[in-house]
Amino acid sequence: MRMLRQGAIITVGAVVLGLSLNALRDERLSIVETWSGASRGHEAVEARFIRVEKAQELFPLNGAVFVDARPRDLYEQGHITGALNLPLEAFEDQVGPALGDIPSSVPLIVYIEGTDPTQGIELALKLRSRNYRNVQVLEKGLDLWMAHGLPVEAVLFDNRRQ
Repeated sequence: MRMLRQGAIITVGAVVLGLSLNALRDERLSIVETWSGASRGHEAVEARFIRVEKAQELFPLNGAVFVDARPRDLYEQGHITGALNLPLEAFEDQVGPALGDIPSSVPLIVYIEGTDPTQGIELALKLRSRNYRNVQVLEKGLDLWMAHGLPVEAVLFDNRRQ
């Protein structure tokens, strides 16, 4: 019983200390994550989605850069033609090499596979934290892009020795 009480006291103390330190930070961590990014001062998430028809208009004009948030192996199997690969789980290591000299004013269209936009939203928020202000998430991702018959490509490897 004594160990249980001590454990509870330590847990409560740690929570209080963590909340106190968070309150002192200039950029506080959100206790409850919101999908809208309002806690970070961003506009509502609805404004960040882009319909496939609108994305298609930006595609041939090279008015936007498409960013694939999926892991590298899925990207290599097939992705929107010309898209860059920036896997969410490798964001910190790959954001510089992936985006290179792309100005922060260039529209970025993030996409994933499937209809759950969670990873796309997370990547968009991370890009926004790096001052990329014109970031949108492709509605229904790569699946809908392909269903519309829009251009995709795969990474092909030449296994022959030179």
